[in-house]
Amino acid sequence: MKKVRDLEFLLAQLRALLDRNDTEPEQTKNIDDAIELVRQLRRKSHPTGPEVARFVRKIADALFRAFVK
Repeated sequence: MKKVRDLEFLLAQLRALLDRNDTEPEQTKNIDDAIELVRQLRRKSHPTGPEVARFVRKIADALFRAFVK
């Protein structure tokens, strides 16, 4: 159950970031992409270590693209 709580916390933080309304449209799209990836990971019942690593890499990439120019 800890995994679900951690993912819910991450989703809440990303939604709060979007609610601030100080993000550019491209940043908003990248954050939305990260949110969708977190949701996909949350839906997996028993992800393997490599699957989790792939999701983390994709989420980090989306957030990196959102905030590093």
